[in-house]
Amino acid sequence: MMKNGAHTHSGQIIDEVRHSVSAIRNLPPDIQLKARLVYYEGLQLSFAASTAIAALAVVAALFANGRGLRSTS
Repeated sequence: MMKNGAHTHSGQIIDEVRHSVSAIRNLPPDIQLKARLVYYEGLQLSFAASTAIAALAVVAALFANGRGLRSTS
């Protein structure tokens, strides 16, 4: 059922999908597509953030120097 453009059981659907990705298979096709798009966008953002942090770590490592480290030889 739709009410003002939103599914009337949207809170229940969100809880089910958050607790089990397999719950997406039981949704109607139109809601299933929206749920898959949300997961897709979330994965894109998490990989982008991971890549940005890794790039920042590489740049920081390039500027790091070992002058203060003692040698074992």
